[in-house]
Amino acid sequence: MSTEVAVILNPRAGGGKAQELWKKLVPDLHFLKSYEVVLTTGRHDATRLVREALKNGISKILVVGGDGVLSEGLNGFFEGNDLIQPKAWLGTIPLGSGCDFAKTWGVYSTTQALQRLKRFETQPIDIGKVEFANREGELRQRYFINIASFGCSAVVAKRVNHSQKKLGSKLTYFLNTLQTFLSYPAQEVRIMVPGAPEMTRTLMCGFVCNGRFSGSGMQWAPRADLTDGKFDVTLIRAMSTLGGLINLPKIYSGKLTQVSQVETFTCDGVSLQGKAPLDLELDGEDMTVQKASFKLLPQKINFWF
Repeated sequence: MSTEVAVILNPRAGGGKAQELWKKLVPDLHFLKSYEVVLTTGRHDATRLVREALKNGISKILVVGGDGVLSEGLNGFFEGNDLIQPKAWLGTIPLGSGCDFAKTWGVYSTTQALQRLKRFETQPIDIGKVEFANREGELRQRYFINIASFGCSAVVAKRVNHSQKKLGSKLTYFLNTLQTFLSYPAQEVRIMVPGAPEMTRTLMCGFVCNGRFSGSGMQWAPRADLTDGKFDVTLIRAMSTLGGLINLPKIYSGKLTQVSQVETFTCDGVSLQGKAPLDLELDGEDMTVQKASFKLLPQKINFWF
């Protein structure tokens, strides 16, 4: 029997517990007629494994872990600018620390994820593509499925990525967000949207959102829709320490966009350039760039949900 589904499992997800959690899920996977499990061993390994599976004719990819490995898996669907299999499916079982992308779908547990997968239904969803110049000036491109952000939020992602999350994902993100906000200097950023006047803002951070959540439940774009053909962009200007502390709970309640220092708009593309190099993160992967351009690709991936 040929393999129906390639399962890409990140054993280090969820604080290193993903592999053991996966073993407990195996008896509930009877709805998959034939599948092969492959473990990732390092950064961007999921991209290579997904690309190989698609080239070998497997048309259903199930990524098991957090948002980071899901994003890597998404990039494996592409070779350059082209989809390897345009009709292939991408699904996920969230076993990572944050698993924020699944929250936009209303999935908060592995049980809910399995119930969705059993239906064998897909929905074409939007994704983002970013082209950027790295610190050395070299041009690169990547795809993202959930949220890209810049400024202090990218520094938070970097700190969390290098932590062991002994306090749990939500508290680790919260404490790092608080620490970074109190120390990060606001930065002047040029913002260019096709068909609109160029803007210059002094910002703590900004978010280019396809999904609604990141940072283990923080809502940066409460109205984001994975199928509307638009990014929801949220810009956060500098505010006082007291103002930041008062407004921090609104990140979780979805009321952040009501704060006077917060600006929002929708678009299908946006470019950023800072006076100094920008801290950037894509679905949690942190980097430093000179400039970046984001383009929304509407209904590009068949998401198995």
